[in-house]
Amino acid sequence: MIVFSCCKILTVVVSPSVRVDPELTAYLRGEVTLHCHLIRGDLDVNATQVEWRKDKGATALAVFHPVFGKSYLKSPLEGRVKFISDSVDDASIIITNVSKTDEGTYTCEYILHLGNEEASTILTLMADRPWPGSAAEVSGLVTALLVVILLAAAVYFIMMKRRQRRDAPTDHSSHSSSNQATRVTGREDEDVNYADIRHLRPALASAAASTSEADMVYAEVKHNSQPSTQPPHTGGGRDEGDVTYAQVNRK
Repeated sequence: MIVFSCCKILTVVVSPSVRVDPELTAYLRGEVTLHCHLIRGDLDVNATQVEWRKDKGATALAVFHPVFGKSYLKSPLEGRVKFISDSVDDASIIITNVSKTDEGTYTCEYILHLGNEEASTILTLMADRPWPGSAAEVSGLVTALLVVILLAAAVYFIMMKRRQRRDAPTDHSSHSSSNQATRVTGREDEDVNYADIRHLRPALASAAASTSEADMVYAEVKHNSQPSTQPPHTGGGRDEGDVTYAQVNRK
C-alpha cells in the first residue's frame, strides 16, 4: 500500500502599518518633529489621505492628500505646523515655537483602501534645555571662545608695539633734550633766553659800535657787582666798568 502525504504551505502576509515615535520631548520656544511613516507590507495598498489629530476625538489639524496636497486646519497650531516631505508615505510634521498647550497625544492616521491604520505619539514639554547640551555644542562654544581670546591677544600685542614706537625718543630729540637740560640746570622756574655772548675788550667797543650797519648787532650788557639804586645810563657816554657785548644775529 502506497501512502501519499501532502504538506500545507503557510504564507505569512505582512499587513500595512504606521510607524511613529511612541514618546517625544520638546522644549518651550523650541521646535520638535513628529515622525510618521506608512509601512506598506506585502500588500499593494494606496493611501487616499493621511491626517494628524491632537488628543482623542479632536478634529484634524493637518491633512495630506495625494491629489489636493497639504492643508492646515484652524487649530492652536495654525501657522506653527507643517509637513516636511512631499511624499504621502512620509507624513512627518514639524512644530515650531512650542508652547505649553502643545503638550499631549498626537495621532497620525492613514486612510487606505483596505481600512485605516494609525499610531500615536505622546509629546512631553520641558521648560528649559539642559546644559551643557550635546558634545558638538560644547566643542563649538570652546572653539569660538579660543578664537576670541587669540584675536584679543593679537590686537593687544599690536597696540603695545605701536605705543612703544610712538613713545621711543629719536636721536635728535634726545640730543636736544640733553643740551637743554644742561643749559637750564638749576633754573627750572625761570624763563631764560639764551644768546651767543662774546666778551670784548674795551678797545674793541668802538669797533663793535661801528658795525651797526653790518649783519651783526652788539647789545651792551653791564654787570654790577654791587647793588645800586641809580638808574642805568641812558646817554651816549659809556661806563668803564665790566661791559659785555651780546652778539645778535639778524635773520
